[in-house]
Amino acid sequence: MQHHRLPTRLLDWTESPLFACYFAVEGENTKDHDGSLFALSPYLLNQDQIGKYGVLSPKHGKAIDAVRKAFDRNYNDVHYIVGVLPSETHIRVMVQLSVFTLHGSGLSLDDLPGKEKFLLKFHIPKESKEKLKDELKYLGIRESNLFPDLDHLANETRALKFKESPNTGNNSSKDGSFPIEGGFEISSST
Repeated sequence: MQHHRLPTRLLDWTESPLFACYFAVEGENTKDHDGSLFALSPYLLNQDQIGKYGVLSPKHGKAIDAVRKAFDRNYNDVHYIVGVLPSETHIRVMVQLSVFTLHGSGLSLDDLPGKEKFLLKFHIPKESKEKLKDELKYLGIRESNLFPDLDHLANETRALKFKESPNTGNNSSKDGSFPIEGGFEISSST
């Protein structure tokens, strides 16, 4: 919901460590800062927070109680965070293998006592981000795959850097393909 500028108590996660790494290293406004990659066990989080080993559905009473204060000022807030499986209603949720934590009282996972039982944090030095981005591209983890719409495909296509072909002196080779920086090629034939 934050992508659509709506305040929310949901924090989105992914089941894919490669997708998580992409989100930890992408973004021009964060390239000069170290990043972090978190690993969470929602089963152990829920065991710690509400005594239930498992992941909640959005209709579970504890999940509903955690969001109720956001919509009803007269409702008492809760002081826990729970792991919730989404109702897969949006293409991004499905493509990004999204899962969520639901935060009562504006709590942060980093501030919970005993967090080491269910949360791991990995440091990503800012100097490593560009190399990680390149490696992720080789593995097929790209903007247009995680955000499957024309705007993101266009952004990714604009960012491609074509190399001059040593054989022809222009951007296309004799077979009609276009070499792209990083070893990829786009072919103009079908």
